[in-house]
Amino acid sequence: MGMGGMGMGGMGMGGMGGMGGMGGMGMGGMGMGGMGMGGMGMGGMGMMGAGTLPPMMGMRLIAGIIVHLTGEFDSWDQQAQALSFSTGFGGMGGMGMGGMGGMGGMGGMGGMGGMGMGGMGGMGGFRSVPATDLPSAVVAPGQTRRLATRLVSLSGPVARARVLVPGRGEQLELADIADLGASELVQKALRLLSVEKAPDVVAQLVLWRVGTGMDWSAIARLSKAWANPSELALARQFVDRLQERDLSAIAETGVLRVEVDSATPATDELAGQLRSVLKDAWVLGLRAESGIPALPDGPSVACRVELMGSGVQPEAEVVVSVSDPTGRKWLDSGRFTLPLEADSSGRVSADRVADGLAAGLLDRLVKVSIRKDLSRDERGRNVMNFRVRIDNASPLVLHGLTIVGTREGATPATLLGVAISPRRSLEVPASPDAVERLGLKSGVRAYAANLSGL
Repeated sequence: MGMGGMGMGGMGMGGMGGMGGMGGMGMGGMGMGGMGMGGMGMGGMGMMGAGTLPPMMGMRLIAGIIVHLTGEFDSWDQQAQALSFSTGFGGMGGMGMGGMGGMGGMGGMGGMGGMGMGGMGGMGGFRSVPATDLPSAVVAPGQTRRLATRLVSLSGPVARARVLVPGRGEQLELADIADLGASELVQKALRLLSVEKAPDVVAQLVLWRVGTGMDWSAIARLSKAWANPSELALARQFVDRLQERDLSAIAETGVLRVEVDSATPATDELAGQLRSVLKDAWVLGLRAESGIPALPDGPSVACRVELMGSGVQPEAEVVVSVSDPTGRKWLDSGRFTLPLEADSSGRVSADRVADGLAAGLLDRLVKVSIRKDLSRDERGRNVMNFRVRIDNASPLVLHGLTIVGTREGATPATLLGVAISPRRSLEVPASPDAVERLGLKSGVRAYAANLSGL
């Protein structure tokens, strides 16, 4: 069963350790024990109506990805993977490659090797990166394809709380989960985890619960070395909602709770307009809902917006809250101020305020930085190595991110289809050419994101 492809063209590849002894996170994806994940591709992305990625640049990115990810060019079918997000990303065209495995004979969840990339047109919603479809691949009669595979075990933990997965080179039997004697609840969980591209760690926690009946305290104790409390909270939320979920109508479960107040009569009208603009809107990939409960109902993000002032300096004060690692209470995640700047007609645009609100939220939920160090090549020459580090400081899953260099006129680029767990980080090796082309030398920041619940 595939769990979603990813890609990061022009940004290089990394690797990641296993779930028993977890290594640092890298662009090659996240693995558990013997589990690996397919590669990632990144495409250029136009900001607010920019054009698509130039064909020659796109071909260069594709070539770079193929070199890093596959040893057999003929093994890959090129397919468009990314889909337009319902918030209004316009004309997203591009190329992608993907491969999706199946259920292994040992009860592992098959994986994929895949990526999607392309230039994107106008951006709708508020700083929301579009969702991606699941990858797919065609294996012709007599054809052999080598596709990276990620696995998750249907069995309970073995000695020293290890996850039982096949060894490297071990033959697996391709089968449907429905034919393996798994319960209907396990089948439903697997299919939902696949569609929602759940992080491997969270998926494993879920399957220990629904597949073996282990209680959460035992799961927390046995997974302490490789799962953080936020991942455990997401897994618990997923299982709590599992019975009522409908496989035929899967909807985004991540929600941004918002309250908008006005401190002065001068901002009352704008407050009403902002509430209307945010009603059922998508912000950072999350559906905005009015009202903040006293306690969160699981991993959540919330913000309180108060409009104040009059005359030449009206402003909005925003207080950001996130659920704690258990998902049971709110934590203060900082505050920021937005100037309410009028346009040429003297009016303050509620859409512009909403966009500023989304940008401020993103700054507090996702951190991006460029790291560099020196090494020597085979000829003994100094080589500068670059890495883009992404920190998901939110309690939700980060499934997509647009980054842009701090240099004026820098080219944005979008990472699609990843699954960075809450309060986890990812480091992406970046070639000097990509750093120069994207304008990342002087710094980098997040521009848009796709956060998601489970």
